[in-house]
Amino acid sequence: MLRKTDTNNPADWLFLAESDLEGIHDLATWELAYHLCRSKLAEVLEKVFKAELIRCGWFDLPPVPPGVDGARFRRYVFRL
Repeated sequence: MLRKTDTNNPADWLFLAESDLEGIHDLATWELAYHLCRSKLAEVLEKVFKAELIRCGWFDLPPVPPGVDGARFRRYVFRL
């Protein structure tokens, strides 16, 4: 059954991270797709960080402006 998520709820971010970790576990068990696992682990880490920032009372990150590289924008925002 699908679950409705709220981007301002840290529990939902942790739920998404947990479901990603289950997929990574399966891929690692079968020793498949090393680069995919690395990429997914980075996404999981980002979701856990976001959940903690929301839990601590930080506001949601601003959306990435059109035509701007998302990774560079996030590095800039986190540096502030």
